[in-house]
Amino acid sequence: MITAITLIGGLTVNPIVRTVDVIENNHNLSSTLQRYASEEPNSIWVGNRVSFIFSNYMIANGVNTLSSSNVYPNEEMYKTLFGDSKEAENIWNRYHHLEIYIEDEETALELVSKDYIRLILNYKDLNKLDVDYILTGVNLDIEKTYMNVELKEVIDGRYMVYKVSLLFHNSFQILFLRQHLLLYLVH
Repeated sequence: MITAITLIGGLTVNPIVRTVDVIENNHNLSSTLQRYASEEPNSIWVGNRVSFIFSNYMIANGVNTLSSSNVYPNEEMYKTLFGDSKEAENIWNRYHHLEIYIEDEETALELVSKDYIRLILNYKDLNKLDVDYILTGVNLDIEKTYMNVELKEVIDGRYMVYKVSLLFHNSFQILFLRQHLLLYLVH
């Protein structure tokens, strides 16, 4: 009797009854993310101006994304961006949901609520994080001096996948090229 009740109760639980079809076969976004995940399994993604729920959806489809829910904080990422700043650590050192906004302003952290962080990420810092792709619902207008950001595809007329290619790997290379350009122009 107890076995029958347990079996009937267990079979009607939503994840078993409905499966994970909603993630895998719901729309073109899933298949696109899965394709990228299989073609470039080590690529690093950022969900720009998307909620942490959407970023977790990216993870469920196999892509490595920096913007997601963090049971354990991504200490390497935060230390790369903020060094040993105790003020920043007081914000990021916790379980949290992360939302990233790529902007043309100084990189900063905002504690939206106790477990919800917004990272304002200067587009030049994409280099520091080795970001390969950006998934967003807004057009990106990024200065092309430091990197090339190429629109790879538009999915369902709503989501845009951008490929990030670094033109220079550090500020020394940029300074070196500027000096050589000046020497060339002077002569």
